[in-house]
Amino acid sequence: MQLESLARGVGKYQWQGTPRELMGKTMGIVGLGALGKAIANLALAYKMNASYFSAHRKPEWEKRGLRYTELHDLLSACEIIVLSTPTNLKVLGEEEFALLKPDSILVQASIGTPFDREAFLKWISREDNYAIFDQGVGEESFRIYKTLPRVIISATSSGNTYETRQRLGTKVVENLRSYIASRA
Repeated sequence: MQLESLARGVGKYQWQGTPRELMGKTMGIVGLGALGKAIANLALAYKMNASYFSAHRKPEWEKRGLRYTELHDLLSACEIIVLSTPTNLKVLGEEEFALLKPDSILVQASIGTPFDREAFLKWISREDNYAIFDQGVGEESFRIYKTLPRVIISATSSGNTYETRQRLGTKVVENLRSYIASRA
């Protein structure tokens, strides 16, 4: 929703100077686990030109229209980069931030810190870049990023819903049952 608002200019910021549609824009998804797949579904529904980089290729997603791209090629080709990596897996450093296109958007959908903070601060200081975060970045990052220009940051975690908590609770119970069964 924050990405759509930024593209349309509904909130405080307007990406690319005039209202835009997401259709036809290039999105690169780094990490194609459960969250990355949900983002891929949205990108395909919006008819975006979507690519992904993951430790493992996902042929079933490639058949659906998602293109596999090596990380450096993905970063240099896409207007919107979404990080949906495992918690605190660092994938972007100074070299990777230098590859990002001018006037691009970085969306952190993962938890923790998936990039070098100093490299990010240098990248976001350029007048044409935007970043979208939520509380999942952690308290320290939230405190640092919330006052930066061109950073859209929500005080709540977008993954902190009733339904998410229900799924997590079910998963915990399944894991406990599996563990107990393996010990019996």
